[in-house]
Amino acid sequence: MWTIFWQWSVFSGYSRIKHSKNNRRPSGIHPYLCNMTLTTNVAFTRLIKVTGRLREFNFRLRPDGFYDVDVPDERSNRYFFRMVQEDGAWKMKGDNLPVWVGESEPFIADMLKNKEYYLALNNFFVDKRNFFVGLLQKTRKSFPTW
Repeated sequence: MWTIFWQWSVFSGYSRIKHSKNNRRPSGIHPYLCNMTLTTNVAFTRLIKVTGRLREFNFRLRPDGFYDVDVPDERSNRYFFRMVQEDGAWKMKGDNLPVWVGESEPFIADMLKNKEYYLALNNFFVDKRNFFVGLLQKTRKSFPTW
């Protein structure tokens, strides 16, 4: 009996299918599963009313503790800036931003002060990630080494 395993090749950047005879685990898939590094990507979107219009602000938490933010305008141009915490207050850092983006700074700063609520929504995914990491470690021990 032939079993098909899906293998992701980390180094070459493409995926392929490996076949194994008699339901045996192929030797090539084991190192990829055991050496995976899982990082949590915290990203969320908030609608904030600026100059009479609802704007979609997309936030991404960086490992350094600041947020990368992008917002589109009416013509689908995206403006990118960072929110950095300085002396306990969130400040906007960016170049060539329109006036209406600068006017949104107090609203964004207020929202980020209450970020624990928004990050709590993502704790579910962190718990799910930890579950799968534990599952991979258990299955690693159960596989015989060839």
